[in-house]
Amino acid sequence: MVKQHTAQLLSLQRLISRHTGQRLSSHPVKQLNQDTLAQYLDSGVTLFAAQQTRQLMQQLNSQIEVIEGYVLSRCQDSEPYKLITTTPGIGKILGITILLETGPIERFAKVGNYASYARCVPTDKISNVKS
Repeated sequence: MVKQHTAQLLSLQRLISRHTGQRLSSHPVKQLNQDTLAQYLDSGVTLFAAQQTRQLMQQLNSQIEVIEGYVLSRCQDSEPYKLITTTPGIGKILGITILLETGPIERFAKVGNYASYARCVPTDKISNVKS
C-alpha cells in the first residue's frame, strides 16, 4: 500500500507538472486539498482526475495507518522489539520491519550469519565472474 501511495503521489506530481509547468516536491503535493488543487488546474476533467488521485492517496494512507497500528500493537510489547528500538535511528516502523523480516534471532548460529543474511558483509561467492 505504501508503494501504491507513492505511485499515486508521483502521478499527481506529474499531472500538475504537465498542466502547469510547475514542479512540486512531495511535501506540497501531500498538503493539497480540493481548493488548492483547483488553483493549479483549470480544466474540469484534469481537476477531476487530480481529485480522484488525491482521494485515493488519502484512502491508502488511512489503510496504512490501520495496518501499522495493528502490527505495532502485536509487536510493541515483545522484548526483541523493545531492544531493537533502543538503537539510534531505528524507530517504530523500521523496528517492526527488522523484527518481522528477521524472525527468531536464534535461527542464526553466529553474529556473522545474521550480518551475512542482512547483506552487511561482502560476498566471496563468484559465479561467471559475478558476485
